Amino acid sequence: RAEREGDIIDLIADDDDDDGAKLQGIATTPAWYFQDLHLQERRIMITNIARLLQARKPNATADWIQRLPQMARRLEESLFRSATSFEEYRDTSTLKKRLQAMAIAIGLRLRQQHQAAGPAP
Repeated sequence: RAEREGDIIDLIADDDDDDGAKLQGIATTPAWYFQDLHLQERRIMITNIARLLQARKPNATADWIQRLPQMARRLEESLFRSATSFEEYRDTSTLKKRLQAMAIAIGLRLRQQHQAAGPAP
């Protein structure tokens, strides 16, 4: 489903039982990051992500809307940690494409985990 639609929303909702650990990946701060310089940009990115997600789900439930800030923060964290530079991270022209690529990767990983676990008894 996610690979076909590039829909990160359902994957994040399905993948959030471990407080984001599966999404965060790398546990270290990128070498290019300077909190004093980049903190405001990270807040802006979270807002941009939340807007993109909300636009994809205009008839969202109240529960989904309540979870939206946390989903956006988790996605931002993953984009932040995977970026090779600040310019790459903050490039809004590629934001949607990067989120779609993340959805595909998460979907593949979840499918592999389910296959490895085998059929339910």
